[in-house]
This record gives sequence, structure tokens and C-alpha cells, in this order.
Amino acid sequence: MKRLVLASSNEHKLKEYQRILSPYGIKVISAKELGVELEVDESGKTYRENAILKALAYAEKLKNEWIISDDSGLEVMCFKKYELGVHTARYMQDRPYKERLQSVIDRANASELSIGRLAKFNCCIVLANYSKGLHVFFDKTGGMIDYKIHDGKTGFGYDPIFFSFELFKNFADATTEEKDLVSHRGKCARKLARFLMHRTEKKCVS
Repeated sequence: MKRLVLASSNEHKLKEYQRILSPYGIKVISAKELGVELEVDESGKTYRENAILKALAYAEKLKNEWIISDDSGLEVMCFKKYELGVHTARYMQDRPYKERLQSVIDRANASELSIGRLAKFNCCIVLANYSKGLHVFFDKTGGMIDYKIHDGKTGFGYDPIFFSFELFKNFADATTEEKDLVSHRGKCARKLARFLMHRTEKKCVS
């Protein structure tokens, strides 16, 4: 089984990667399990730049491991470019979680634009090794800001206010299998898995 080390201490994200990638024979562990915890300054202007910053920082510490890092964000039509997006984690970061969610809903409700509540999640994954370079994968999923916070048990982050057009339901109300099928991280992680499987096949052929 291929082993990847996740450059994050986010338990929700770790479980999501483990769930999505294990069917492909890929094991994901946290860098914390190997005694490494880093605070990386995500100063990039794009998802790609931030994901690369994290991946390279961890790859330098864990030179023999393949590292995966990601950067993701929510973009909403009625918000200005740098209010959310790559800065999603910083939005109202000094306020309680539910206040942040409600603020996004309120902004969407107050928008004068008919498309103001349209939204999408973006995800960029970087696979990196200290001596073997890096590979970048990107995907997204579309939807809209819901009219209320949903209390479903499967979502985290901004999932409780995101209505998926592909599922026609709120991410927090979806099963993990449903969400993984259409989510930005699920789509992106499967691109990573297919890349790794193709590399393995090429080695077998050669």
C-alpha cells in the first residue's frame, strides 16, 4: 500500500482523505504521527501557492516521505475577491463558528444580485517529495449558499451552509459517500489516486 503523509493537523480532513483514498490502496497518515507539527505561513495569493508552501515545508522535514497538502476555499458571488477564496479560513476568524456561517448567509440574503448566492468550493492538492519534486491537482464543486445553517452530522467547515447542485441537498445533510462523490476534495483526491495508480502501472510495465 502506498503511504502518504498529510501536511495538516485537521482531523476532519485526515479522515476524509483516508476514506477517499483507501479504496485505491493508498494509506494516509498525519505528520503528527511522525512527530512533525509545523505552522506554515500561508502567504500565497492562490490555492496552488499555499498548498505548495505547506507541502515543501513538510517535505523538507520528512525527506523520505511523500507528502500531500491542500488548500481549499469557498467563493461566493456576492463577496469581493479576497474576502473569502484563499482567505476563507481567516474570514471573521475571531468570531464563533456559527456566527461566521450566519454572516455568509446574511450577506447572500442581502445581495441585490440575482446570482449573489451562487458559490463554489475549490481545492488544490500538492503531492511532494524532497528529492523527487511535486505534482499539482485542482478541482471544484458548484452550488449556492443555503438559507439556513443545517445541523447534519457529516459536514464540517462551511459545509452546513453549502447547497450542492450535484446532490441537490446541503453538504451537511449528505452521507459521507454522497459528499465524497461530488465534493471539491473528493474529485481532486481521485485525480491524485489515478495519477499514483498510473505511475504504478507504468513501473510494472517497464
